Amino acid sequence: ADGSQRPIRDLRIGDLVRTETGTAHIRDIIKGREPELVRIGPRSGNLVATGNHPLFTDKGVKRCSEVVVDDRLRTEGGCVAIEASSSLRTARDGNLTLGKAIGCVSHDFEVYNLVLDGSSVFFANGLLVGDDNEQGRLMRSSDEIRSSASVPAELLAEAERLRRDSM
Repeated sequence: ADGSQRPIRDLRIGDLVRTETGTAHIRDIIKGREPELVRIGPRSGNLVATGNHPLFTDKGVKRCSEVVVDDRLRTEGGCVAIEASSSLRTARDGNLTLGKAIGCVSHDFEVYNLVLDGSSVFFANGLLVGDDNEQGRLMRSSDEIRSSASVPAELLAEAERLRRDSM
């Protein structure tokens, strides 16, 4: 919160992080393991996160795996555009389809997610991301759309395509 940056693995419960409106205390840190992460390459640097981690654009929240070239990611100073990078490879692995602006990093990674007091968003590597509560909301809203048995599958697919096109 003093403007310095530390790796997420070095943060502790009670530490302050920068948010859209100031700062928030870390209430909990959730640790896990992931076999694959995505690397997002905006002009200002890189963010490495799980494919389902929420990332805020100028048009709303997206999963990291849904970010593509020319998306404008929210930063403390406004927005920054994603640009293509020849050092990042695209991949399709299982259900994770990565856009052109994202690289896939495979390994057995230890991952961290924060739970904040008084906010559900914070800045990581200068980009506005969501905490564990925000990720849960994003996952539930996607699952509710997919699990709606009363809506024909073709209509759900069209709605998902339109949602992605509008971001």
